[in-house]
Amino acid sequence: MNPFGIATAPDGRVHVVCTGDYFQNWGKVQIIDPTTNTIVQTIEVGGSPGNLVFSEADDLALLTVWGMGCLTYSTETSQVVNGPGKYYIEQGGYRAPAAKDVNS
Repeated sequence: MNPFGIATAPDGRVHVVCTGDYFQNWGKVQIIDPTTNTIVQTIEVGGSPGNLVFSEADDLALLTVWGMGCLTYSTETSQVVNGPGKYYIEQGGYRAPAAKDVNS
């Protein structure tokens, strides 16, 4: 899956950003439980994901997607909160009005 980056969430699980092959397999984040060394969840994010950070204000992860913007997903439920069609920050830095504010 072409791992690109890795980060540890506040809950201790390891999130691995995979860029895919840029042709047939698109980006995803695989969440690993370090106590069992197993993938416990896979989040399909599409595109070519890049950098990942975690919000200290809540349970959100912020993930850049090349050429598209910044999406968010819940680290508790592994559900995409702001993604295609309503990225948290759109391409070029524009913040979508429908995006959830991670500071509120």
